[in-house]
Amino acid sequence: MAFLLTACGSADKAGKKHHNCKDKKAKAECSCKKDGAKTCAKADKKCACKKMHKKDGKNKNKSFAFEKTKNGYITTLKGDFFFASGKAELSAKSEKVLKKIAKGLKKQADKGAKIAVKGYADSSGDAELNKTLSAARAKAVYDQLVKAGVKKDNLTHKGFGADNPIASNATKEGREQNRRVELHVTFPKK
Repeated sequence: MAFLLTACGSADKAGKKHHNCKDKKAKAECSCKKDGAKTCAKADKKCACKKMHKKDGKNKNKSFAFEKTKNGYITTLKGDFFFASGKAELSAKSEKVLKKIAKGLKKQADKGAKIAVKGYADSSGDAELNKTLSAARAKAVYDQLVKAGVKKDNLTHKGFGADNPIASNATKEGREQNRRVELHVTFPKK
């Protein structure tokens, strides 16, 4: 199932290839029909929300990925893009990406969504150090989201160290995948 985030702030219906940009800037820049909806073949190159389009749980963006869940979605921030090895300070290039993500999260939070910022590490090195580093990274993302306007009341943060790996720690690629921060967005039950 496809859906959109940030500039659009809305969900696409059952995989149909169109979108309904609610953001005025996105709507104006979209070269779809002037009403900002209907029959857009794909995420249009001129559409401000292009990078937020996704299909079937896969997002081609190298810095983060989306996954739809039963009660919301998870945005995975890929650790090597956002942080230098062994550090908890956000990279300059990541702050720009987080501002875009925060724009959509702010809209979702304003509708009552709760966002849990969860930091993870690979299993190499000291377990306690990994837990401390993952907590510091989660806090850095949390702070950036608050700075970008997401309400503190809707946010929590926690570090989990090497718990819950999403890939094998036996390979370099697997360890890279395990070094991440996840944004778990859940919507209130209706």
